[in-house]
Amino acid sequence: MKKVIGHNQAKKKLMNNLSVQSWLICGKKGIGKATLAKSFSNWLLIKSYNEVTLDLHIVEGDTIGIEKVREMKNFLHLSPIQSEHKIAIIDSLEAMTNNAKNAILKILEEPPKNSKIFIISHKPYDIQTTIRCRCFQLNLLPLTYDETKQVASSQCKFDDQTFDEMITLFPGMPGMIINAISSDAYEAYKCFYKFLHDLKNPNMINKVINSEIELELASYIIRAFTLESIKREVNGVEILLGQWKKIDELFVVAKQLHLDKKHVLANVVNIMT
Repeated sequence: MKKVIGHNQAKKKLMNNLSVQSWLICGKKGIGKATLAKSFSNWLLIKSYNEVTLDLHIVEGDTIGIEKVREMKNFLHLSPIQSEHKIAIIDSLEAMTNNAKNAILKILEEPPKNSKIFIISHKPYDIQTTIRCRCFQLNLLPLTYDETKQVASSQCKFDDQTFDEMITLFPGMPGMIINAISSDAYEAYKCFYKFLHDLKNPNMINKVINSEIELELASYIIRAFTLESIKREVNGVEILLGQWKKIDELFVVAKQLHLDKKHVLANVVNIMT
């Protein structure tokens, strides 16, 4: 667990509640929720962070359907090989289909003996009550500036200027920063952020709406921009907070209903202007 940077309170809570079988680990995307769950699992199962453990099953993917949950259930019912436990990590709850969520709910109601389940969630406000009430919820906060830089620098190379630009867009979220720099997409993110400063210009509005950036990433950048505006503003904070709430609600609905990206961004611009 010492290799996990930051999240000291969360690590203590995990260590002090070893009898808990079902955990819901919540927080912003890219702050280290899955890393923490995997590190704790390795520690509990084989007391090692570098070796592969046979008693850990990770469920992940852009879409997690009911078949993956059934595979996980079968795994948890097997006898442990290297330790006293079988552990499954679901990354993430938001990727699960409705049928998969119903299936995991039944497992949470009566988890297999000696099993532990960690469910990762990037949107704790959007978790159905029936799942939430059957798990011990662990909320993670974004990392500090220094912690974020330490994590990111261990995975990729960058200069101080690049890091400072990226942490403005993704504060305390090293996973997002690593993905941006590794994919060479940070120039596109910087341009998108720059466009937001000039929404009185029709050309800039057009560039925002027609941006090739994925909607989820655009949502993070727009939220970061709005938050920076709130911090700088002395007067009119209530107006900006109202915009923040409307924008946040719009992105939640867009995710749930798979709304068209251009239409969503056009509505965001309308709210911001």
